[in-house]
Amino acid sequence: MWNRKFLCVLVVVMVTLSGFVSAEPKSDPPSPSHPSPSLPAPFYAISPLEQKAVDLLNLDREKEGLPPLKINQKLAKLAGDYALDMSTRKFFSHYNPEGQSPFDRMIAAGIDFPNAGENIALSPTLEIAEKMLFESPTHRENILNTHFTEVGIGVRPDSRGGVYAVQEFIGP
Repeated sequence: MWNRKFLCVLVVVMVTLSGFVSAEPKSDPPSPSHPSPSLPAPFYAISPLEQKAVDLLNLDREKEGLPPLKINQKLAKLAGDYALDMSTRKFFSHYNPEGQSPFDRMIAAGIDFPNAGENIALSPTLEIAEKMLFESPTHRENILNTHFTEVGIGVRPDSRGGVYAVQEFIGP
């Protein structure tokens, strides 16, 4: 007989787009150490839980001999906003109720990406989400993709318990 108290469900989904080029003109953003005087440097403060998510992801990459992904503040904000949207409106999909894909949302946020991907998870804990994503061949492919150099991760609580986690990846 199943004890409902210990029954939990993890749902993970992944999408990747390689070779997609946004219609926006390509330009190199100012580096954080040398911001352009005419453009304000983007700023988004990630939470300690989101930093932990980045650390877990980069630890998985390190174990496979890959360099860590750099945090992209625009991607982190996009991921956090999307995790909150899914939590608030109670849906779980790469496409929001308006039909926008992760790539549509990246373009709308002004993020340029020749290569991009997204992993989403709804899990009891952040640690379980990363473990399950890494153990899933298609999600692992995004995590270990050598074409991705930057990441933004959003983590938001689910009112029913657990967390929504969104991993946004881009690279040249």
